[in-house]
Amino acid sequence: MFFFSGCCVGYHNHRYFLMGIFYIFIGALYGIYYQWEYVYETINLPVMYFFLCLLAPHFALLFGAINLWGLLVATLHTLGLATLLMVSYLLLMQAKAICQGQTQYEMKHNIHDYNLSLRQNIVDVLGRRWRIAWISPFIPSPLTGDGLKFLRATEYEPPKDI
Repeated sequence: MFFFSGCCVGYHNHRYFLMGIFYIFIGALYGIYYQWEYVYETINLPVMYFFLCLLAPHFALLFGAINLWGLLVATLHTLGLATLLMVSYLLLMQAKAICQGQTQYEMKHNIHDYNLSLRQNIVDVLGRRWRIAWISPFIPSPLTGDGLKFLRATEYEPPKDI
C-alpha cells in the first residue's frame, strides 16, 4: 500500500504519490507492450476491426467476431489501455505542476508566487537526494522545508555550487 493512501497529498507525501503514479505508468506501459501481440493474435481480425473490437468487445462477441476468451482478452487489454491513458495524464499534470512550482489550484488560478527554479522545485518535492530518490521510497531524502513556510520567488536565492 502506498504511503499516501487514505489522506491528502501534501508536502511530506508528494514524493511518494509522484513515484507511485510513475511506477503505475511504467507497469501499465510494460503490460500493454508485452501483451499486444498476444491480444492481436487472439482476436485475429483485420486492423480496423481489431480496434473496434477493443472499443466494444461485447458487440464483437454478439456478432460472432470473437469468442468468450477473446472477449475477456479484449476487455482486459482495453482496461490496461485506459489505465495507461489516465495515469499518463495524471503524471503529465503532476510533472507540469512541479516544474512550475505550483499546486493544481495555483495552476488553475495562474499563481506563480512559489516558482523558485526547476532544480529547486524538484528538490522541494523529492528532497535533497533527488537524483536517486525516485529509485525507491525507502531511500532517505530529507526535504528542505517543514511544509508550513514556503519561500516566494522574490525571496529565493539559488545555492552556490562549489
